[in-house]
This record gives sequence, C-alpha cells and structure tokens, in this order.
Amino acid sequence: MFAGRTTWAVALLGFTLPALLVTASSRAAFSASGGSAGSAFDAATIAPASGVTASPRLTCRIDVSWTATPTAWAAGHKVYRAAGGGTANLVATITPAGTTTYSDTDSALKGGLSYVYTVRAYSGAWLSAPASSGSVLGPAICGGG
Repeated sequence: MFAGRTTWAVALLGFTLPALLVTASSRAAFSASGGSAGSAFDAATIAPASGVTASPRLTCRIDVSWTATPTAWAAGHKVYRAAGGGTANLVATITPAGTTTYSDTDSALKGGLSYVYTVRAYSGAWLSAPASSGSVLGPAICGGG
C-alpha cells in the first residue's frame, strides 16, 4: 500500500486496534534503543530470499542465484559461505534488492571441498531468516582440496 512501509493490525477481544506503521526510521530507532536486530521479530519483518542454488563452473568460480525477497523496503541481500561444514562467513553484500546473482571467485576456494551458500535479505542491521543452497563441491581447477 505504501512503498517501503509495512503495517500490522492487532485484533484484541474482537476489536481491531489501529495499524502500527513501521518505517525505516522507526526500525532504526528500535535498533538504536537496544532492540535486537537478530530477534525473531526482526527476522519476521523481512521476508527471506528463496530458491538458493550454487553451481560450480570450470574455472575457480561458484555461481550463486536466488529468488529475491518480496519485502519492498529491503536494501539487498547478504551472501554467506560455509566451507567443509564450518561456520558461514559473509562473502558479499548485494544491492539493489532485485539483484539475484553472485559469482564467488575467491582465490581461497578449493577444488573438492564442499561449500554451502546462505542468503539473507537485509535493511540496515535487520536480517531475514536464512535461505541456503545444498552442498556444492568447489571446482577441480581451484587450488588443491
């Protein structure tokens, strides 16, 4: 209804309270006042990306693609990579939000090592729930595995 805004209506004992209008400035004020950007409330307000796929290429490159978040006020997507079952680390911040591809050409990629890519939509410090690819092996032409 309003570009870049989200509204909620709360029903209480059969009465509908006025909708709470949440804007980028109110989200920033919430975070600045000590609100946790990692809480379930935050994740519920930004719809996650979906359909994350990762495809190794012949050279030392893995292409990642996804369906963008439908949340209009999202700034973009953050792409994380976990190697060999380890911790996921941020590898790219992608803007604008409609961009849905990333080519990982990091020289640290290793042939034969498994990688999982996770994509999270974001706006400021707010992150969506994660959406992850299946495990993919690094291309053989990358460094030794």
